[in-house]
Amino acid sequence: MMLFEKVRALSNYIRSRPPRITITLAPYSLAAALLLALASRAIVVFVAVLSWYFFPVINPNAWFTDIPIIDLFTRWDGGWYLKIAEYGYEKYPKYFYPLYPFLMKALSTPLRAFMPPLWALCIAGFAISNASFFAAVVALYRLTRLVFGDEKTAYYACAFLSLHPASVFLSSLYVESLSLALTLWTFVALEENRVSRALALASLVSLSRPVGFVVSVSFLAKGLRGRSIAYIAAALMPILPLAIFDYYWRIITGRSRIAAAIRGLTRINAKRLVPIFSCLYMPQFNFALKILFIPLFIVAILSIMYFIICKRGIEYYAYSAALLAIYAVYANIRGFPRYSLLIISIYWLLGRLVSKNATLSSALLAASASLMGLLTSVFVNWYELS
Repeated sequence: MMLFEKVRALSNYIRSRPPRITITLAPYSLAAALLLALASRAIVVFVAVLSWYFFPVINPNAWFTDIPIIDLFTRWDGGWYLKIAEYGYEKYPKYFYPLYPFLMKALSTPLRAFMPPLWALCIAGFAISNASFFAAVVALYRLTRLVFGDEKTAYYACAFLSLHPASVFLSSLYVESLSLALTLWTFVALEENRVSRALALASLVSLSRPVGFVVSVSFLAKGLRGRSIAYIAAALMPILPLAIFDYYWRIITGRSRIAAAIRGLTRINAKRLVPIFSCLYMPQFNFALKILFIPLFIVAILSIMYFIICKRGIEYYAYSAALLAIYAVYANIRGFPRYSLLIISIYWLLGRLVSKNATLSSALLAASASLMGLLTSVFVNWYELS
């Protein structure tokens, strides 16, 4: 009886004491942005699993890895990254830049002691993509705070990144999340005037994807605005890795992609002033996707024009403008949702737009999340975006 009384007294004492540890999540903080980013990854995985289970699949044997969940994110180009990481460019001369497959190979090496090589590569690629996604969220939040000095804009910019319609690519075996994270951290270093760090990161961006060299535009814009010869000269540095890889590519294939890109500028059909819309003339191009993709392209243009009003972050708007110009010449509207992931001015425009209107923010984020679910389903079931 004495023991029972002591236990009850101790229980009453514990209940009467206020909790010593309280966890609070400040609104519009980096922690809140990261929590939303985590929720977006859960939504992407959930929709991917449901889509695979309930909807018909096109070509289900392509790049089949037999890994639960992760297999759903090894679609399309992800298979080529796997093959390049395992066998190199000599056996699979596909024009994918080397940084991502190199990191996949390096990270998968210790895992091979516990699982088959293909599983190790897939897990490594999935881990790199998702870790890079969260690194990109942190960098975007920090860069936005530095440029605009506003937590609310930073939070909503990260929210639109997390719920971007093509956000599935940021968790898949694609280079987009790695390239985006490196680009944003390059800009953070540039904004903080850490030139050496910015150049090192920019060189890695150039090795991540063909348009990675466009980060040079930000160095050039900063140099011209501040009349700094050092920054203008630094703009040449990110181009060097591009030239080195193109030389290596020419040794393997006998072709130069840089030369081909320059020749392509002379072959643009003058009757179609914006080649990115050329596929709209194709009768097989899905009308519903036209409705989805064209507004995103318009938002990208408006976001670049926005710097005229805000007069902040001009270096990064110049980067976005150069990137969009390249897409308009060499890409097409079917792939634009994925390409637009790196146009950071989109996140800033939408972040500034909704930061003062709660109703508008809820509506736009809900619409973006819905499109994210739709494109996730399209991706995992091997449907063409056409």
